Amino acid sequence: MRSRFGILVITVLFLFFSSLNSTVAQSTATPTATSTAPSKATGQIAFTSNRTTGTYQIYVINADGSSERQLTTDAANNGQYGLTWSPDGKHIVYTSDRVAFDFPQLFIMDADGSNSKPLTTGNDSYPTYSPDGKYIAYSGYIGRNLEILSMNADGSNIKNLTRSQGDDEYPSWSPDGKHIMFDSNRDFGGELVQEIYIMNIDGSNQRRLTNNEVFDGYASWSPDSKHILFSTVREGEQALYTMNIDGSNPTRLTKGKTSKLGSVWSPDGRYIAFVQQMDLTQTSDREIFVMNADGSNVQQITFALGWNGYGGIAWTRFPVRVNPTATPKVSATPTASETNIPTVTPTDTVTATAPNTATKTPSSTATNTDVPTATPTTVPTDTATASAF
Repeated sequence: MRSRFGILVITVLFLFFSSLNSTVAQSTATPTATSTAPSKATGQIAFTSNRTTGTYQIYVINADGSSERQLTTDAANNGQYGLTWSPDGKHIVYTSDRVAFDFPQLFIMDADGSNSKPLTTGNDSYPTYSPDGKYIAYSGYIGRNLEILSMNADGSNIKNLTRSQGDDEYPSWSPDGKHIMFDSNRDFGGELVQEIYIMNIDGSNQRRLTNNEVFDGYASWSPDSKHILFSTVREGEQALYTMNIDGSNPTRLTKGKTSKLGSVWSPDGRYIAFVQQMDLTQTSDREIFVMNADGSNVQQITFALGWNGYGGIAWTRFPVRVNPTATPKVSATPTASETNIPTVTPTDTVTATAPNTATKTPSSTATNTDVPTATPTTVPTDTATASAF
């Protein structure tokens, strides 16, 4: 969702550094991964992949690595800029450019991929549900800036929460319903420096949690709302860390040189799923892994050439409860009978700025740092869903 020029600069820098590192031994992020996830990991993980047609489509897979299936099949890019489960596991909200190519809107569909319909008409991305299922926060353009917006779950009553001079994106609603976390470059004004912020759900008390003048982002909540899982290049490698919700006690979870991107806790707090670059080149395949919440017992669960988990991953505790082979029925054009299409106030008019299609991964030079795995404290709860982008 960054400017095309900014993304081009990032991509060129990445390719340059990747060429410098191409002779370095190819390192996996973690100990040897096998074909099955921890046997007690349950529920479903939704993700996006461009493995087949080159467009991004939405898939779901059981958390133990079984029963992978494709939900969307049209020619659009679906989920490329985020997706999230509803708290009851019955719906997925996701981005799609099926109405206007390269212009993502938010859509909602049933958990089997059927009955898809639009929720927004703007250039919107990275949705996240409130834990009671009544609201959705997301990132959208207001003028030339990306802001964190909220709306009712039916797409009505849009509000601008952040109103900053930077780009605010990747919101994540805390499981206790009290806070929204997001990424922003507002204090640095550059593409390569991104920090993590937190605010109350009405947009008040916005404050920065990280301060490293590097990339900190892709943040998600622990089910008990006491810890934050995020990706950072603060030690020269893009690794996964946890920290307290005030930004204190940052603790590294993963090892190795390859980049760790979006990540999410399981709803019971026992596991973490994450997206990993498979070698040191930034154009390499990306696969999804599951590990224990302390960083141990890493297991690979997707095995398909392509970018798996590009727009993020989302985990629900619910098993398949509907027909997984249902044929998606896509409504490409909003109508009054399909959904309540929202309007925004004059001060919050969404400008139709076309998004980019490049990855947001920051530039960094890999080092040989090996940080011992540490164990974060997590308290399992009955939270239904979790998502990360």
